[in-house]
Amino acid sequence: MELLVALAVMGLMVALVPMAYDRLRETTDYQGAVRALATEMRLARNLAMQSGQSQALTIDLHQRHIQLADRQPLSIPRRLQVEAEFARIEQTADRVGAIRFYPDGSSTGGSVSLIRPAGNGTRLRVDWLLGRVTQEPVAPS
Repeated sequence: MELLVALAVMGLMVALVPMAYDRLRETTDYQGAVRALATEMRLARNLAMQSGQSQALTIDLHQRHIQLADRQPLSIPRRLQVEAEFARIEQTADRVGAIRFYPDGSSTGGSVSLIRPAGNGTRLRVDWLLGRVTQEPVAPS
């Protein structure tokens, strides 16, 4: 009887571990993408202020990557939905645009939202006047 109980518990664990691992991986991918995007935005602002030249953070929604100057592009995990808003003058093609940061600390403004499969997520907003990057939650619709 003890052996049957032990086997049943092991079978239950074997069935639940893949689901827990999948959820953990999705959470890790999401948090990493939010952190990396916020870092790139703040870096673009700092580089503009230090170099005295504007810096554009390019957002390609079709290719699902974000790139600052000559740096390696930041890829957005396929599980996440990406939405962006940017100034019309920075839209270079269909679903491609940029948020530009200026040496005085200001920017063209805009936002990038990373949305999880459940519908919740995070919006990283760039203030046009101060160039400040802030995070806000996105509720499921």
